[in-house]
Amino acid sequence: MHMRTTAAAVLVIATLLGAGCGPGDEPGAEGDGAEPAAVLPDSVRGDLVRMGVEDQAIRAELTAGRLQDTAFVRRMLAGDSARSLRLREIVHRWGWPDTVKAGPEAAAGAFLVLQHSPLHGFQEAVLPMLEASVRRDAMAAADVALLVDRVLVRQGRPQRYGTQFDLRDGRLVAEPVEDLERLAGRRRAMGLPPMDEYIRLLEESYDAPVVGPGERGPAPDSLRPAGR
Repeated sequence: MHMRTTAAAVLVIATLLGAGCGPGDEPGAEGDGAEPAAVLPDSVRGDLVRMGVEDQAIRAELTAGRLQDTAFVRRMLAGDSARSLRLREIVHRWGWPDTVKAGPEAAAGAFLVLQHSPLHGFQEAVLPMLEASVRRDAMAAADVALLVDRVLVRQGRPQRYGTQFDLRDGRLVAEPVEDLERLAGRRRAMGLPPMDEYIRLLEESYDAPVVGPGERGPAPDSLRPAGR
């Protein structure tokens, strides 16, 4: 499966696994404001590609059931943390590595690392950089939509594009969505697939039932009346 498609599928449960952010998550002065236009060195682009491959290798093993495997979760989080620290170093020095600076493969690797990063303050701080890259046609709007939703959910606010789900009683359940009636239009505007298509992708990726935005879904077994 193509790296970007896989990322869209696997990132939805990272909110279950993220560690809290601490001081120093945010990019330093070199990463703020206007980004330098210099193309990244080959060694840095190679690091980003490698980190993207590593991110996807561990998540190729991921299903809803594996989230109950403590050793697996710890191994995944340790890798996410190490890759996040390296990405933060890169952003501090060169700004966000979008397709213009880093090329498509390295830019995709950077986005995967960012989406699965436990450095929540870092994610929020680089969001304006990503939005600037979209305006330069150097990044897909759909990618930014995923990060916007991640940040909103973590802040305790309704998500905007319906990309974030939580694992509850063996099901992936959509986090609350703002202005549900206009969700389809917002997804189209950001280049996201229709919600029913996205839900099918999640079901196939995680081998678990999915409850979409605004749906109640079947009651968990523990809450069903006896004899049914």
